[in-house]
Amino acid sequence: MNRKWWGWGDPDRLDPVEGHAELFEFLKRQLVLPEGSSYPRVDESQVRLPEGRLSAELLAELGRLCSPQAVKTDSLTRLTHSAGMGYKDLLWIRRGSLRDYVDAVVFPGSEREVLDVVRLCDRSMVEVIPYGGGSSVVGSFEVIRKQGQGVISMDMGGMHRLVALDPASLTATFEAGVSGPELESQLAARGMTLGHFPQSFEYSTLGGWIATRSAGSSSNIYGKIEDMVLSMKVATPHGMLEMVTVPKSAAGPDLRQLFIGSEGILGVITQATVAVHRSPPVRRFSSFLFKSFDEGLACVRELVQGGLRNTTLRLSDSNETNSFFHSRGKAVALSSRMKEAVGLWLVSRRGLSFEKGSLLIAISEGDAQNVENDLSRLRATCRAHHGFSLGSSPAQAWLESRFEQPYLRDSLLDHGIMVDTLETATVWSKVVQLHDAVAVAITTELEKRGKSALVMCHISHTYNTGSSLYFTFMAAQEPGRELEQWEAVKEAASWAIVTNGGTISHHHGVGLEHSKWMVREDGEQGVAALQALKAYLDPRGIMNPGKLLPTGEVGTA
Repeated sequence: MNRKWWGWGDPDRLDPVEGHAELFEFLKRQLVLPEGSSYPRVDESQVRLPEGRLSAELLAELGRLCSPQAVKTDSLTRLTHSAGMGYKDLLWIRRGSLRDYVDAVVFPGSEREVLDVVRLCDRSMVEVIPYGGGSSVVGSFEVIRKQGQGVISMDMGGMHRLVALDPASLTATFEAGVSGPELESQLAARGMTLGHFPQSFEYSTLGGWIATRSAGSSSNIYGKIEDMVLSMKVATPHGMLEMVTVPKSAAGPDLRQLFIGSEGILGVITQATVAVHRSPPVRRFSSFLFKSFDEGLACVRELVQGGLRNTTLRLSDSNETNSFFHSRGKAVALSSRMKEAVGLWLVSRRGLSFEKGSLLIAISEGDAQNVENDLSRLRATCRAHHGFSLGSSPAQAWLESRFEQPYLRDSLLDHGIMVDTLETATVWSKVVQLHDAVAVAITTELEKRGKSALVMCHISHTYNTGSSLYFTFMAAQEPGRELEQWEAVKEAASWAIVTNGGTISHHHGVGLEHSKWMVREDGEQGVAALQALKAYLDPRGIMNPGKLLPTGEVGTA
């Protein structure tokens, strides 16, 4: 996949914040940005990488196992495979200096080549970092070099074929390197969908989704990726591991779940069989404004626990609702300012506002009768909780722009704005407590550092027992101390999560950034069991070292 070396996605797609004039003015006021602040990135010509550490003999052997053209050591390829898309990654990349770089990038074209390369690296004590689309935001691609040994990135992008389709069983088998658009295009041509649409959809892969326990924006009806995977094949230093494809099994612990979320520390996922669905014939959009986040939350919980099967239920808190309103010039295509003025008057007449209210976006998919039934229940329940209908436009606008936000982030960084996300999940009884604790922790930490904060949150994945919480936070960067500023905020937010009943990650994964919290997540015995599994499948520790499992002290308050 062709992508920027310094930021997100397509090199030809930019989204300057100046094109969002009202939003930019809102951010300048909220964050107290210095006038004319600008933080340009270095030019590609200024980036200098050290020489790779792999011997000519080993590079030649890698070329023999795959092909000479499948082994790349040029600076740009090594650079783009040595970091992901997290805030820390982008800080380093834009300065033109990472902590370390992979020595080579290998592009296997078959399962046999993957296994052969893993075995060669195991014999040669060369570390292997599996690479899908490069969209990790938790340090999954950071090079943790042990004792100076070599490191390769294994880019799975050449393995993107549809291997098998079973229309009767509604299953499809894909190679793990298939990207989101490639996968959905191949299924759509056959009247089907997987229904997995994370924000990284355009630049992430099936193997990456599985390795990180990904969730998509349509998870309310289709589930997270762990609900979709029936079986997979994994190339490990111990050999190829393959699972039987059945809907359910009682044959011992579910082996799939040990590899879903394994983040490449046990082996390389080469292909997977997933449950697919017939493409829904009808899609309808709804939007409602509630007086407060608490009122919207009560409505969403009633809808979910009452069995409503909306594809998407996304509830924003007041800060995110206000931000969405200020981006309406580009994001919400109302027919005219007069129509908007009438709408705002009606909103205010009901004691509601975008500054303090909570926006619910709902998308219903399926056959016409079921969708109509869902809409009737949705409207009635929202009315009972004093929700005011805003029509379909906000939900349609959100769907059309849902993959664009990372492009805007690049522009915000150009203007010296720290912008990052984090996510968690908890049970319903603790959602408000967790939401407030994380928001206070981030705001307090930034205020201690003399910066105004904007902390926004939404719920986008819901369950009978609880929901996710997805935070976006912004502040003016501290020139010269950008990394220290972010690390302090991340630490404060993580402590707020783990001490208020949340998981350290609902769908971004663990990578390097969250690994030190794994003992608090799974307990010492649970982590020891994972370490034992890794010791068996990867006895020399070559597979993506330093990720998922804690390697140092667990954080303390």
